[in-house]
Amino acid sequence: MEYRDKVRALEQLNQQLEEQIRLCLDRKASSAGAWGPLRREWEDIYRKVRMGWQKQNRGREGNTGMKEKTTSGYRGEVSEAILDNARLMLQTENVQANAEDFKERYENEQPFRRAVEEEISSLHRVIEEANMTKVELEEQMESMRAELRSLEHNHEQ
Repeated sequence: MEYRDKVRALEQLNQQLEEQIRLCLDRKASSAGAWGPLRREWEDIYRKVRMGWQKQNRGREGNTGMKEKTTSGYRGEVSEAILDNARLMLQTENVQANAEDFKERYENEQPFRRAVEEEISSLHRVIEEANMTKVELEEQMESMRAELRSLEHNHEQ
């Protein structure tokens, strides 16, 4: 009788822990987006494990060694599934956080990029104007040289 009481107490504790895990995952799900498929997968595994345990233990109340082996095996599977789901949720949250971070950085960099592009464009205009001024000044210098030569020629005469 003592063993059955322990098993019932452990089952109740397990149900409470599962409910706490579900609540925790639900809270995280609201911030992590759609995790429905992961949750359904976890619930399916849990149902299969629970049904398998119940099927195997019907009519075997006296075989406590077998129950402990089966129960510990299922507990290990459930624990692995919970850990896998937790890892996936963490990875999902990390990916979403990184995506949001990159999006924020991209949006913050856009004004700087536009400003640099405008500055480059204005510098191209300045270069074009400087080249035009250079050409005009070279033409003026050439005409002044021609005028100087003609004045020197006139002065000699």
